[in-house]
Amino acid sequence: MCHPSDGEAWKHFDKIYPAFAVEEGNVILGLCTDGFTPFNHTTSPYSCWPVIVTPYNLPPELCMTTPYMFLTLIIPGPHNPKSKIDVYLQPLIDELKLLWNEGVLTYDLSRKKNFIMKAALMWTINDFPAYGMLSETSRPPKRLTGDDVWEEVSDFPKITEVDPCICDGFGVSHNWKKQSIFWELPYWKTNLIRHNLDVMHIEKNVFDNVFNTVMNIKDKTKDNAKARMDLKKYCRRKELELQKQSNGKVVKPKAKYVLSSDQQKVVYKWVSELKMSDGHSSNLHRCVNKGEWKLIGMKSHDCHVFMERLLPIAFSALPHQVWSPIAELSKIFKDLCSTILRVDDLLMMEKNIVTTTCKLKKIFPPGFFNSMEHVPIHLPYEARVGGPVQYRWMYPFER
Repeated sequence: MCHPSDGEAWKHFDKIYPAFAVEEGNVILGLCTDGFTPFNHTTSPYSCWPVIVTPYNLPPELCMTTPYMFLTLIIPGPHNPKSKIDVYLQPLIDELKLLWNEGVLTYDLSRKKNFIMKAALMWTINDFPAYGMLSETSRPPKRLTGDDVWEEVSDFPKITEVDPCICDGFGVSHNWKKQSIFWELPYWKTNLIRHNLDVMHIEKNVFDNVFNTVMNIKDKTKDNAKARMDLKKYCRRKELELQKQSNGKVVKPKAKYVLSSDQQKVVYKWVSELKMSDGHSSNLHRCVNKGEWKLIGMKSHDCHVFMERLLPIAFSALPHQVWSPIAELSKIFKDLCSTILRVDDLLMMEKNIVTTTCKLKKIFPPGFFNSMEHVPIHLPYEARVGGPVQYRWMYPFER
């Protein structure tokens, strides 16, 4: 697979709506929204949310490029819109319904004639805060079909109908806060992927957790006193439990998954002298603070390069039983972010990533794991269904 049209989601859509698929002028769309602060942090708080739509009926080299990203809405205000984002999205949803049901008269420059163009929204692309705003779920990792989800939310009110929106049974029998406005689209429940898990933010968060823990970064490591207290309660790792000395001082024994101070300095020194090929990444050596020996100012793409290319080398001093699953995790992200994907490899990756996660659970304390460490389990499936991740992540939109 090298394009979203190679994925199961696109083929499934074409199979259900063959009349839409046979018309060459019809368009498949993706939608992205994200908030940013247009002013510096010294001024009063302000949040701006652009809503961008991009077409996928383009060659791979043109997909997700700036000329084909269309700004449809800007949602301004002192705070993010949260669940009320549906109110602002209503005009866009109305236009999407028009594009699906009736189409619009469009001029074909190559054929020098007009035609009726129709369009369908395949999925949204968001980070996790926006994911929650658009889908309004926090469900456990159980894969539901569109019909399953619709059966659960069909009776819930829309935010445009009730304010504040309160759904009976929230937090007890379900975690839905509203019926998302995207369900107004006639084809939405048949889409195999409706809201993409953003690989960019997931990879960065996983890298931060692994790096900060192995390098024992103060106030950022997941191997803190609270995590060690959980060990006594949930695990059988007496060698890692907090030890109370005769003077009353509590000592945290050094773990095998943590590099020593000297080993950490070697890693920082290596990164400070590292040179990468032009265009491959930013200058990572600028991120090394030699005075305090720590990394600062790491951007998402810096973490992307470090996670997939440098992590196994940087942590080569770890014991093999610790280094091996970290290297496996690095390779999984590297293979997942390839420009060309093979379905057989993704099926194998779906099994391997579960095994790798279990290996990591045998190494790191329970406090290391939150939802972010488990979300990658779903990424190979989404890649198999939606196609390469380059068409479904936040990098081009955030730029």
